[in-house]
Amino acid sequence: MPQDIQQDSPSPLDSFNSCPTFDTKPCKNRSISLSLLYTKLEEDRLSGIERDNRLLLKKMSCIMRTKGQIDNKNDYKAKSLNREKRKKELLRVSQENRAILDRITKSEPQYQVQRWYEDWQQAEKYMANIARYPRGQCKAQSQKVNNQYLNKHVNHVLEFVRLQEDTT
Repeated sequence: MPQDIQQDSPSPLDSFNSCPTFDTKPCKNRSISLSLLYTKLEEDRLSGIERDNRLLLKKMSCIMRTKGQIDNKNDYKAKSLNREKRKKELLRVSQENRAILDRITKSEPQYQVQRWYEDWQQAEKYMANIARYPRGQCKAQSQKVNNQYLNKHVNHVLEFVRLQEDTT
């Protein structure tokens, strides 16, 4: 019997040879752990899709029950904080423009076309008097044509000035 008792009692050397009750070693077959990971990710993704589908189905059934009317109407009217200031500025600018226009229309013309023409004729006389050689027939004839053109142009300008004076 003493041998049976010895076998039943633990010896100090047996504690080093004992195995743990839980296996804490990593799996030797790595493909199994990866496949478990992928299946877990796939389940999470599918559960998210299912949740989104349920929410969408709930919204669609609400739309079907309520004839699809929109419930997000906004009766807010946009208000500008500086509308009055802009109106005042616009009125001020338009009044200034009107005043400038009145001053322009009431002012007398500064150009005296008739005087310019007379000055030009006087300058031509001076040029003819101080010329070294007398002017030939060709130049006299072209001068006659130029004078006719200038007279016609001056008459048109004078008519325009008279019309402008009559309107004011």
